[in-house]
Amino acid sequence: AVIRTAGLVLPLGVAVCGAVCGFAAVVGDRSRDSLTLITIQGVAALLELLGEPLYILAQGRLLFHVRVRVEAAAQVGKAVITISLLLTLGGDYAGLSLSLAQLAYGGVVAMGYALAFRGELRSLLATAFSRRHHTTDAPEHSAELRRMCGEFTLQAAEKLLLAEGSKMVMASVETSYNQGVYGMVSNLGSLVVRLLFQPLEEGAFTAFVAGSKAVTAAEREAQGKGGKGRSEAAKALASIFHGMLKVATLVGGVIALFGPSYAYTALRLVYGRRWSDTETAPALGVYSSYVGLLAVNGISEAFTHAAADKPQLRRANVALMVFGGVHIALSFSLCQVHGTRGLIAADAIGMLLRITYSLYFAHHYFREFEWYAMWAWVPHWKTVGGIVSAGAGAFCTWGFVVSKHLDEPSFLPRAGGHVVIGLCLLCGAAGATMKREGRQLREAFRLKQRKTE
Repeated sequence: AVIRTAGLVLPLGVAVCGAVCGFAAVVGDRSRDSLTLITIQGVAALLELLGEPLYILAQGRLLFHVRVRVEAAAQVGKAVITISLLLTLGGDYAGLSLSLAQLAYGGVVAMGYALAFRGELRSLLATAFSRRHHTTDAPEHSAELRRMCGEFTLQAAEKLLLAEGSKMVMASVETSYNQGVYGMVSNLGSLVVRLLFQPLEEGAFTAFVAGSKAVTAAEREAQGKGGKGRSEAAKALASIFHGMLKVATLVGGVIALFGPSYAYTALRLVYGRRWSDTETAPALGVYSSYVGLLAVNGISEAFTHAAADKPQLRRANVALMVFGGVHIALSFSLCQVHGTRGLIAADAIGMLLRITYSLYFAHHYFREFEWYAMWAWVPHWKTVGGIVSAGAGAFCTWGFVVSKHLDEPSFLPRAGGHVVIGLCLLCGAAGATMKREGRQLREAFRLKQRKTE
C-alpha cells in the first residue's frame, strides 16, 4: 500500500516539473544558455523525483540510516563537483557548474535509494505499476485516501510558501546585494537545521505517531473499564513530547546566544573578509535566534501533525494559511524599512505564531488529565541562567578580545582563543544542564526509542 500510494508522486511530479520549467522558459531569458540551464535543472529534479517513492518507503519502515547515507553521499558529491567545475571552467560558467552539480545530486539520490532497495526493487516496481492494484475500488486509492493526500499536499504547499515566501519578497523589493546577504545567511542556517534538527524532528514525529496510536488504543480498551490505561499512555506521550521539546529549546537557545558572538569569526575563517566585513555577519547573528525558533517549531509542529485527527488537521491548515498571510505582509513592510534584518524579524514572528498554535493544540490534547503541566518542557531557571551566562561570557570575549583587533596580525590567535573560551563555556553549561535536566531527557529518549522500535 505504501509503495503504490508513493508511486503517485511520479506522474504528479513530472507534471509540476514540466509546468515550472515551461513557465521559467517563457517568462525568463530565452537565450540558448538560459534554456540549457533550465533543462538541466528540470532533468535534475526528475532524477531526484525517481527516488521519492523509495524515500517514502524507507521513512515508513523507519530506515532513517538509509536517508542519512544517501543524502550525505549526494551532498558530498554535489560539493566536490561544484568546486571542481568552478575551478576548471571559471566563474563565467558558474551557472553551468551549479546546474551540473545539481544534476549529479539528483542522480546520486535516485541511484542511492535504488541500491538501498536493490534486493526487492523488481517486486516493488511490479507492485507500484501493476494494473490490478489501481482499480477504483482498491482501498489504497479510496476517496478517503485521496482526501488525506490532498490535505497533506495542501499542508506541504503552505509550508513551502512559509519557507520560501521571504525569498520571494526579497527578490521583489530588495537589491541584488541584500538578496546575496540573505541567501548566504539562510543557506548557512539551513545547514544547521538539516544536519542537526531535522533528524531529531523526524525521529520525534515517529515516536509521536506511535504514542498517539497507543493513546487511541487505550481509549478504546478503557471504555467501561476506567481511564487508567489511557492516562498512562498519554503520560508516556507527554513525557516524550516535553523531553524532545526541551532538547530543541536548549540546543536552539545555545545557538541563539552563541551565534552573534561567533558569526563574524566563522565567516572570516571560512569565507574571508569579502563576506565577514559586510552586512552578512550581523545578519547571521540575528538569524541565529531564528534558528532557535525553528528548532522549537519543528518539534511542536511534529506533535500537532502526529496527534491531530482530521478536523484538527484541517484547522491547522487554515491556521497555517492565516500565518502565511501575516508572514508575507510583515515581510514586505519590515524588509522595506530594515532590509535583511527586517525580513529575518518577519520570519521569527511567523515562527512564533506557529509555535503558539502548536503549544495550544498540545494543551488542548492533554487538557483532561490533571497531571498535565503545560510548561513542563521549559528548562529550570538555573539551567537558563547558566546558558545565558555562558552566552554573555562569549559575547564579552568577542567584544574585548577580538572585535577591536580585526585589522591586526593578532586576529587569528585572538580568534582561536575566543573559540576555545566558547567551547569551555559551552561545556560548563552542558554539564550544568545535564545535572538538572538529565533525568527527564534520558527518560524521554528511552520512551522515544521504545516507541520507534
